[in-house]
Amino acid sequence: MKKEKKTAKGPVLKRAVKIKAVVTEKFKLDSETEIRAKIEKLDNAARQIDQQVQSYASEMKKAGKLKELENLKRQVAQEKGRLALQKKVFQKQAEEISRLLLGAEYPRGTMESWVEVNVGDDFYKKVGGLEILLQDGIVKDIRRS
Repeated sequence: MKKEKKTAKGPVLKRAVKIKAVVTEKFKLDSETEIRAKIEKLDNAARQIDQQVQSYASEMKKAGKLKELENLKRQVAQEKGRLALQKKVFQKQAEEISRLLLGAEYPRGTMESWVEVNVGDDFYKKVGGLEILLQDGIVKDIRRS
């Protein structure tokens, strides 16, 4: 009868994985379309807020709720300011992407992955930086940093 060799499983740890994309014409076009859609969504949200506030404002004035109306206006101004700031961030991002050179690498964000660590492993290699390079959505390279 053969004895089975038992191997202890080590803990599974979370690590950060950087995602980068190779700048191509498709990347630029897709990014532009994505950013335009986000900006449009923000503009629609701002218009919707304006429409709702106009309705509430006239009701509050009629009911004599001037203090509540001022609070509402303040909250609306803050929300519209937040939306405008986010829109500027997206516009700046679109400008940045339009200026990128073809073939350059552009950071797209960070994701997390899990890795098992066992006795004898080089901890820093296992848990250390990992980077995935995409080209038009296809994994082109996986690098350890």
